[in-house]
Amino acid sequence: MDINEAQITFNNYFPRGDVNSIIIREIKKEIKEVEKVANLEDKHRVLFGLKNKHESNLNTLTERIEEETRNKLDKIKSQTQKEQQQKDYQLKSSRCSYCKSKPPTIHYIYSTKSKELKSRKRSADPYKKEYLFCSEAHFEK
Repeated sequence: MDINEAQITFNNYFPRGDVNSIIIREIKKEIKEVEKVANLEDKHRVLFGLKNKHESNLNTLTERIEEETRNKLDKIKSQTQKEQQQKDYQLKSSRCSYCKSKPPTIHYIYSTKSKELKSRKRSADPYKKEYLFCSEAHFEK
């Protein structure tokens, strides 16, 4: 993520109007209330409570952003893995297992189940533990 994307994401979570008009307005209001307190110990206690409140709010917001980001990344990762599995399936079923080139019209398919190399005119099925070869020589290697 470059700096511009990061700034856009930040602005989505913290729109300028919201930050200025809500959070700052709330803090200014709380500071005015603290200024009215005469006792120094009471001021300290109130300020400490306000500090903890805003830290807690910030931590909660940060956790929410982290969770949303983690969910987005998991979704992207899952989709990428699914696409890679499809690509691998296509390669295994239509290309020679030895040289990875596209085989000629007659395919040699080795099945681990039957332990046989047979000549067929179709693609191999990796889920049935079949492997495609373009020649008997490649199978023997």
